[in-house]
Amino acid sequence: LNHGSFGACPAPVLKVQDDWRREWLAQPDALFFSGTLQAKLSEAAVSVIPGLTSCTDLSADQVCLVENATVATLVLAWRWRKLLRPGDVVLVLSVTYGASLNILREYCEHP
Repeated sequence: LNHGSFGACPAPVLKVQDDWRREWLAQPDALFFSGTLQAKLSEAAVSVIPGLTSCTDLSADQVCLVENATVATLVLAWRWRKLLRPGDVVLVLSVTYGASLNILREYCEHP
């Protein structure tokens, strides 16, 4: 899933972003060094899993949240490299992000 690299950012996302900014500006060192930031990010990440599993056929143990689309592509390509056999085809759209395309070429062209 792509979290919105194109188009306008939804208003609820802007509000949460503003809340984080205000908290950070109030005491940037405390937020980072106290472990509060990491704890809140972990809690937020875990909280999205039920929403993902409710609209897919996945169970919670099948969900892996990663930093961005490039990391996700790398994880998938690494796995596919082990599964691909001569004659298998990986279909890539012409609008594929360059970094992802390079990863797929590196890992999937010659398994």
